[in-house]
Amino acid sequence: QQPNISTHQPVLKELYILSSLCHHIYPKLQDGEQHPIVVLLLRLWPSLKTLLSKWIGDIDVVNTICMCLRRALKTTQYQYLPLLEESVQLILQCFSASHHAGLLHTTEELIKQFGCNESCHNLLSSFLQQILSLSLQLCQHGLNTVDPDIIQALLNLLSQTLLSCPVLLVNIDGMVMNCYNLGKASLLLPEHQSIVAGSSLLVTIINISPSIEIVNEVVSIRGKDLVESILKGIGGDIDRSELDVVSNILSLLLQYYVSELAGWMEELLSQRNFPTAHPTEMEKQLFKQTILRERGNRKIVKDKVKEFSLTCRGFHGTLYAAETSSRLS
Repeated sequence: QQPNISTHQPVLKELYILSSLCHHIYPKLQDGEQHPIVVLLLRLWPSLKTLLSKWIGDIDVVNTICMCLRRALKTTQYQYLPLLEESVQLILQCFSASHHAGLLHTTEELIKQFGCNESCHNLLSSFLQQILSLSLQLCQHGLNTVDPDIIQALLNLLSQTLLSCPVLLVNIDGMVMNCYNLGKASLLLPEHQSIVAGSSLLVTIINISPSIEIVNEVVSIRGKDLVESILKGIGGDIDRSELDVVSNILSLLLQYYVSELAGWMEELLSQRNFPTAHPTEMEKQLFKQTILRERGNRKIVKDKVKEFSLTCRGFHGTLYAAETSSRLS
């Protein structure tokens, strides 16, 4: 069917039926027996490709096809393997023509399922390199110029890949640094979910850094930049409701990079009017010393971050600050 208003709803209805089948068929299979959902999709694949080529610019159709694939993957799990290469080609074809978050969500699920399968590494590595290259081109003029749904899907894809099979990213030249920079930049975005997704990516990077040399090098080299962004956020560049998010990152840096963090904080906080003009030198030093001393207690770190944020925003000595400090204690 050619794309037009009259065929749009019938096409979606058929895709919803297929999605429901992919979601609800759980047969008892004999050893070596192929899952009926895989059989069905293999037969329907030429039709799906033709349909997608005609409706590639329609977000509803693309997202519904992606939902079909994700549901089929969840239902069939490792038996989805015969569809993997076809799925990769379909996603790349689609994403090259029109950027939809659903395509990145589907990529994330494929990586989660097959990332640890060594027989799939060459295929997934090439696929990931291409789709991330396309995604990074979107971000070259700043994350705030990109659809927040795409940013969140990209950040979640990177996090999942680093968790499932970091070698797929580590082997792409410069990709660890790109991941780090994306996570750092996302902390200053206005959308809560983007900040959470960026924080999750940074937490993953810091957590795996002790065991992966190139990741450790990136954090060690660029850690000061991240701390600067965190302190600016505490100072007022992010909403106070997001302070727990940056506190979690700070706590991990305290866990793995405490000596480096002490130097970064000393250098940054010694700057005049940084992160704002409100805190005195004594207040900044006290914040730094308390954070370093209480590095094993995440709750205290969070509370001190919130207190210092009030000072940086000019609320020190106000009734609001007193009430906030009372709640924290």
